[in-house]
Amino acid sequence: MRFRHAAVLALTGWYLISPPSFGDGTFNLDAPLPQWTVWRSFDSAGKCEHDRSVLLEAAGDAKLDDKGAKQSMLKMLCVSADDIRLKGK
Repeated sequence: MRFRHAAVLALTGWYLISPPSFGDGTFNLDAPLPQWTVWRSFDSAGKCEHDRSVLLEAAGDAKLDDKGAKQSMLKMLCVSADDIRLKGK
């Protein structure tokens, strides 16, 4: 791998995103990614996936009363900041 290519990969950020809500506690999983909510940004995919797994574990906690929040956590994705799907059409 060339240094320039490695540098570009190193500069790519990651987003932890969740789908938009319909307002009734359900989520539009078919919505284009530009409509999804960015919860947090990360320097690496590993850090994003770690936080996502922590949220998934919390969502599995029976004490989490807000079902909408629980569903949102279960549907979250980690995507690269340069993912073409974030650009829209």
